Amino acid sequence: MKKIGNKSALLAIIESMNYETKRDDEFTANEFLNEARNAGKSMTLSAVRSHLQRMSQEGKLDVRKITIDGKITNCYSAK
Repeated sequence: MKKIGNKSALLAIIESMNYETKRDDEFTANEFLNEARNAGKSMTLSAVRSHLQRMSQEGKLDVRKITIDGKITNCYSAK
């Protein structure tokens, strides 16, 4: 097997990547859906995901991946 560099350096980089923390200015599609339903809007999770993805592609939202409960999740924030 090919050696991939210094193990301690790789571990330091991995530790610096904090995928577990959602910042205060970020939200998930599920959180968006819950807030929309609380506001009286009738939406599906699929529709919310499509809308957020489109807004991200248009440059209106930033998106990054984090893990929540062991699952990779998109977190969105306003630009």
